[in-house]
Amino acid sequence: MYRASIERARALRTWKAHIDWVHDGDLDTGCLCDRQVNRFRKGQKRGGCGHARCYMCHGDKLMKVLTIPNRRKLDSAKDSLLDYYEMQSDALTDLDSDELM
Repeated sequence: MYRASIERARALRTWKAHIDWVHDGDLDTGCLCDRQVNRFRKGQKRGGCGHARCYMCHGDKLMKVLTIPNRRKLDSAKDSLLDYYEMQSDALTDLDSDELM
């Protein structure tokens, strides 16, 4: 509840702007937002629709597109795995050459 009390000023400001813009300043329109100030406490991204499964707003998340840091981690893991396999193959060839002598 602490964060809600901190964000109260922003919620009131956003709620009043919504009432002025959508309902022309009339509080008794029968809309759900008339008496729900905290409905506007959490903001949305600019141009975001607020739906978690919207492909327009969250396409990268839903289609599992890798972010840049995750791509770097994946490349690093691939490189270390290749190095490990090279070391293993070198060790096997050294063993084979020692047995032939």
